[in-house]
Amino acid sequence: VLTAKPGEVRAYQALTVLWQVGCEIQLLHMEPWSSFVTNLKNGGLAVPKSMWLPNDHLCLVRLTPHQNLFIGGLNPTTSSTFIFMVKQCLAKPTSRLTDKLNSWSLDSGGKLLSQLEIPNNAQTRNLYPEDYRRLFEALQNSDMFTETWFHDEVLESIRNINL
Repeated sequence: VLTAKPGEVRAYQALTVLWQVGCEIQLLHMEPWSSFVTNLKNGGLAVPKSMWLPNDHLCLVRLTPHQNLFIGGLNPTTSSTFIFMVKQCLAKPTSRLTDKLNSWSLDSGGKLLSQLEIPNNAQTRNLYPEDYRRLFEALQNSDMFTETWFHDEVLESIRNINL
């Protein structure tokens, strides 16, 4: 699922947020599954009915990267940290954002959220993609971000990917 709104329990996930932050997503065409997805043995749908599908069609979309994607605190070097942060936040979508920030040793997580005008009791699944970007940029501009285990964890995961 490339587009979903905050709070949509099954559809709003880390990749959804990342795609919406990175690209303009334009729906070009919708084609029903029945047009081309069949099981040759019995002629039925090849997609099992038990599988959760967001809709009854496949979508052709155009992905256009945002021109201002790498302006501000998000740049090619910090993008992997942003990805890691979003994945960590949405691993447990019902957790409170304040708790997540405090678990990263950011004792002033509540103060940071207040500055960004994000409610202190907001769950991670209730933030819009642009809120994640604003949060990341605010973290990048704070001194406390580089002093957390989170920063060390990101650096370690980047090293493992680049090996």
